[in-house]
Amino acid sequence: MTHASQYIFKEIPLNITEGTMAHFEVLKFNTLKSYFPQLKSKIEFLTSGKYLGNITIQFESPYEKLRAKDLFVVS
Repeated sequence: MTHASQYIFKEIPLNITEGTMAHFEVLKFNTLKSYFPQLKSKIEFLTSGKYLGNITIQFESPYEKLRAKDLFVVS
């Protein structure tokens, strides 16, 4: 059985989102800064409503309640 869990991006713990960002070249700060010159930090990118902060993301998993380590694996 698959369970769907929805999260608002800024509510996902920063250690999860920052750790995931490190695995994608396009999400490195210097690359993001080239697309978004006003961007001041990775935390702003992840939490501000101007960027990802208010986006709802859905994870599908065999787990009814996801733990932080499950979110990282899903990412």
